[in-house]
Amino acid sequence: MKCPHCGSSNFHWAKKCDECRRPLTGSAGSAPSISCYLERLDPAKRDANVQAITDRMQRILASGQKPEWLFLCDLGKDGILLLAPPDGTKSLLLFTSPLLALDYLRAIGKQGTVGGVPINALAERSRTWRKLGVDSLCLNRCPRCSGWVLRFPLDGLEAHDSFLKFWALERAGRFLKGQDRARLVFESQKQGLEQMKVALEGLRDHAGADNAHVYQLLAMIALVEKDADGRAAALTRLSECQAPVKFETDDVARGFSQGIVGLLATYELLRVPPPPS
Repeated sequence: MKCPHCGSSNFHWAKKCDECRRPLTGSAGSAPSISCYLERLDPAKRDANVQAITDRMQRILASGQKPEWLFLCDLGKDGILLLAPPDGTKSLLLFTSPLLALDYLRAIGKQGTVGGVPINALAERSRTWRKLGVDSLCLNRCPRCSGWVLRFPLDGLEAHDSFLKFWALERAGRFLKGQDRARLVFESQKQGLEQMKVALEGLRDHAGADNAHVYQLLAMIALVEKDADGRAAALTRLSECQAPVKFETDDVARGFSQGIVGLLATYELLRVPPPPS
């Protein structure tokens, strides 16, 4: 029996899923619940994160924001990039940004191109994916983490609202992960450029591969350290972002200031002081 919440296989007489411990009731097309997702978090951090993720998810849904496109990795003659979970199923890797898809290909050392899928065409395209043995979607999987990933059953695409909740849940979790790592970047400034570089690379590799300010700051550090290769790599990624972010070469201090302010603003960490009374 397949769990309608996380997609894991169970014995047909099981009452609860062995993986997520949710009741094995409901249709296969049910959207993954937030409780199923939160149960997979580190127990030491779970209670602190539950309210933050729930609130952020609700804010995203209430704002009316919706993705217009999703992106997949095309490996040419090898087809589209799939994930093969331990339960013997196949999950299609989808990304909310072409930059995240490119980062995934680079991280796993695969040659390929990134293709777009209009959000309104997902249900129709799912019929083709099903012929490939795909029964679920995986959104924005981190290529550098081996932990559990949230999957959405292919049948659930018939209910558009269910997929939007899944998208909002993933977006909320990734934002808060990036926010924590952005704080580390800010705090690491006191420890020197090397520590700041390590913090930026952690943010890039686990939550912010699509954030232009990450590459802006990495390029600035490479400039100061006279690392030509590192600077070229960061500037290549910065150009891929196609964001109006300037790489400052005339004034290094101003360049770092612009990058830090932009990064903190991205993750809602800027605090505007109240006007004087």
